[in-house]
Amino acid sequence: MVIPRHSLPAAIHHTRLVFQSDITIQSPQGVTFVDYQTSMVQISRRIANIANDMVGKAASPETAAELGQMAHQLTKEYSQLAEQQQGASSACPSAEVSWSPVAQESGPSIIV
Repeated sequence: MVIPRHSLPAAIHHTRLVFQSDITIQSPQGVTFVDYQTSMVQISRRIANIANDMVGKAASPETAAELGQMAHQLTKEYSQLAEQQQGASSACPSAEVSWSPVAQESGPSIIV
């Protein structure tokens, strides 16, 4: 189930952000920021392709039944993207970039 972040009560959202800030993420040895970045670009392209395919299939009643499976795949891709973002943040050589609010906010709206 996907719940937009803005629909969560403020107290729950604040608690989740505080909890997330306490998590220490370490990159596996030898995995660089560029590795994560490359993976994130590939995942983003898959997300765009799935979304484009979903639009095409939604237009036809014959293929609309496939949308559920595609939505499931889209959710998995977004989850992978959020995981890669966390790894990229931990592997980033600049502390200012790795802890940016934009990076921390990229995944909270995805609840699987």
